[in-house]
Amino acid sequence: MINSPSPYGNIIADGSIVNAKLANGTIETAKLASTYGIQIGSITLGAPATSFDFTSLDINTDHAYRIVMNLSNNAAADANISVAINGDTTATNYYRQIMYADNAAVGGSRGNDNQIGNMGASCAFPMVLDILMSPDGIVFIYSPSSKYLGANLKIYKWFAHKVAAVANVTQITINSTQSWKTGSTAILYAFR
Repeated sequence: MINSPSPYGNIIADGSIVNAKLANGTIETAKLASTYGIQIGSITLGAPATSFDFTSLDINTDHAYRIVMNLSNNAAADANISVAINGDTTATNYYRQIMYADNAAVGGSRGNDNQIGNMGASCAFPMVLDILMSPDGIVFIYSPSSKYLGANLKIYKWFAHKVAAVANVTQITINSTQSWKTGSTAILYAFR
C-alpha cells in the first residue's frame, strides 16, 4: 500500500484502487487499469480441448482486446492455431503474414488463412493476441509468440486481418488442430 501526501490531499493506492482524500475532506476513488487493460474473461481447461471461445463482446465499447494464453500441446504432433472473429471460421476470409527467427535462420511467409500460431509437439506455448478494429470495420490481429524446441527457441510475429469489414466484434474463438492440455489458460482483457 502507498500512502502519499499531495497538494490535492492524501493519495492511498492499494493494488488497482486509488483513494484521494481531498483538502475539503471528500474522498475520490478511481480504479487503475493494468498494462493489459481490464480483465473481462478467463478460461482454464478442465479437460483437453481444441478451442477457447469468448462471447458477448463489444469492441465498439471495449476499443481493443488482448488475450494472454499459457498453452501446452497435448499431442505428439505440431498444432496450428487459428482465430475466428464473430464465428467466421472460413480460412480464406483472412490474410496473415508471419516473421520468425530460429537459431541462425530468419524467415517469413504469407497466407490466405486465419492461422495465428504454430505450437510444437508436446510443448509449452505462451501466446498473446491483440485484436483491434479500424474505424472502417477491418479487424486486425497481432500475435508475438515463441515455440519451445528444447535448446532451440523459435520466435514468431504473426499479423492477420479479416478481409470483410464488420460492424462489431462480438465473439473471438481460438482453435487448434491438436488439443491443449488440462490447465491451459486464456485470459481476456479489454481496453476501455
